[in-house]
Amino acid sequence: MLAACENGDPSEQPDAGRTRADAAAPDVCEARYAVTRRQPEIVLVLDRGCAMRARFDGSEASGPSDPEGRWGATIAQIEARLARGGASWGLVLAPDDPTSCDAPVLRVAPGPGARDMIASELDRDGTVDPFAVCTSGAAELPLEGALATLVDADPFTTERPLVLVIAAGAPSCGATGETLAAQVGSLTELGIEVAVIALSSDPTLQAISTQYVEATSASALEDAFAEIVDARGDCVLELIGEGAPDPERLRVWIDDEELAADPDEGFSYDAGSGAIALNGAACEQLRAGEITRVRAAVGCDAPSCVARDEACDGLDDDCDDTVDENCL
Repeated sequence: MLAACENGDPSEQPDAGRTRADAAAPDVCEARYAVTRRQPEIVLVLDRGCAMRARFDGSEASGPSDPEGRWGATIAQIEARLARGGASWGLVLAPDDPTSCDAPVLRVAPGPGARDMIASELDRDGTVDPFAVCTSGAAELPLEGALATLVDADPFTTERPLVLVIAAGAPSCGATGETLAAQVGSLTELGIEVAVIALSSDPTLQAISTQYVEATSASALEDAFAEIVDARGDCVLELIGEGAPDPERLRVWIDDEELAADPDEGFSYDAGSGAIALNGAACEQLRAGEITRVRAAVGCDAPSCVARDEACDGLDDDCDDTVDENCL
């Protein structure tokens, strides 16, 4: 919010002709801004069929927590992403019933409380994992039905939403490349992209997805998440306050380090949208969840944090040194 610092006398504010360096007196603050980040929305469609019981080398995993198993490694990556924040997640488990081709339900939609609900869904030992689902025979993978559920529900509220399919088996229940492509086309018409992380090669999934990555090891799975999910992270931050800042005198800090105004390796300001963008390494840090707080001000040296409600955006919005607490 636009505010003079508590100990700043407006009559002593620097004039508009002074440079950014000239306006750096620590006891003067013309304006401080809160920031909000546009976060991506991602719905996971998670295969829990029999192929997820295997290790990446094809041998049988010791159980659902085996770090070399497809299921164990996938859950570890999902949990790490949920803990990091910076995205709003949803969840579809395929299949709902191991012997059924019914369209799986949207178990969790992106929004408040989703992070805890997904963690709860995945933590139900003995009921969710493929070792519980595949007690006999092969479980179905009703991917076409899962995509149809998302077409009908359209649970997204932001631009560039993503459906992320993580699968080790081939789609079943009568799905063909043509029927799957039709569902993907319907999602595309809604502005929803479809990406696939394939834990074993599948030409059908490769043909229908906007982005297709094969992951044949736990480390490759981590890289696949980074390639697909981190690229969705938006490095544009809206400034919240009264009036637009002077672009020549706007200063930005990431945590305790001031960031230079630089279109390649610093920040840039867009007067049209009233937002700043973090560029280069700063953007990568933000996407990786390595930045806790971003501050913006005019006429201040390291201004105090401007508190606002926690916004589930991977940043400490309410200035309590905790990111996204009680949020998603």
